[in-house]
Amino acid sequence: NYSASNNDTFIIQDTGIYRISYGISFLDSQATPTNYVAVRLIENNTEILGSVFEKDTTKQNAVGTLYRTVTASLTAGNHLKMQFISNATTVSIQTRATYGDHPTSASINLHRI
Repeated sequence: NYSASNNDTFIIQDTGIYRISYGISFLDSQATPTNYVAVRLIENNTEILGSVFEKDTTKQNAVGTLYRTVTASLTAGNHLKMQFISNATTVSIQTRATYGDHPTSASINLHRI
């Protein structure tokens, strides 16, 4: 169980071991991209060990994806965030889907096991 009182933080309701799947779609608009993009999980302002995943950008305006699954011990009341990181302002989170009411650009799935 968790609650998302705003658009960027999940508050864990039940202590336990969780399988967390998360990912983003991104795009680099630089003419000759040589940048990096990464995503990680933050619990109470501390990176969850093993959650950071990085990829280099190699083609202008090509949509790329980062997707990862980790297992973590989470405590009730703790705050969980997914953070997007890049070394360049030309890299942005990108909507991947064309159709539907809510195209996905970032997603997270928490499952207590």
